[in-house]
Amino acid sequence: MVAPVISFATNARIGQVEPHLAFEETVGVTERSFVEYFVADERGHPSPTREADPDAISDIMRSLYGAQPNQSLLTALAHYHAALDNYFIGGEALVVEHLYMAAEALREPVLAQFSATTGRSEADIMAGEGHEGR
Repeated sequence: MVAPVISFATNARIGQVEPHLAFEETVGVTERSFVEYFVADERGHPSPTREADPDAISDIMRSLYGAQPNQSLLTALAHYHAALDNYFIGGEALVVEHLYMAAEALREPVLAQFSATTGRSEADIMAGEGHEGR
């Protein structure tokens, strides 16, 4: 899940990660067969780029995959990544759907945290916001 984390940290679409170079480093082996695959570079206009802060990415990775990964946060992150992936003319409906699902994934833990912080019950908070019966 590296691409969604980088996508979140930079607020930019990160496509499928495909390495262009790999090598074998087996201890004691001095000869290796050579294999080369050519991958077509992007065509058309250059993709917009944005610098990624490696420290921010590693901090996010540590937070997400620490001792107890938060499944709601991981679900929201996956939907946010999918929303950015569909951010083009004609993809608006998918973007809104994925952002809605990301918000829904965060609703329960955020509501529980707010309830713990304020000392109010979840039902009282929801009623105060005009969401009775939910």
